[in-house]
Amino acid sequence: MTSSGLSRQLGLRSLTLAVVTSTIGSGWLFAPFYAARSAGFIGGWSAWIAYMALPTIEVLAVLAWINLAGVGWLARWIDGLTA
Repeated sequence: MTSSGLSRQLGLRSLTLAVVTSTIGSGWLFAPFYAARSAGFIGGWSAWIAYMALPTIEVLAVLAWINLAGVGWLARWIDGLTA
């Protein structure tokens, strides 16, 4: 021990806390990597679902617009074709 009361030795507690803090410190570096990897998987499925649903949504939107635009006869004619 020095005259100032400080010790230059590393005990078990000091070494354990050094390992714990380095593990926590490196965790925030790897978190964005793992988040981006899982987001890519989820984004791929979301895009596939959107590609499957979009044509149906577009057809329904066009039929709704035809009814609002005053050419309801055309919408009824299209409904007759699909019935």
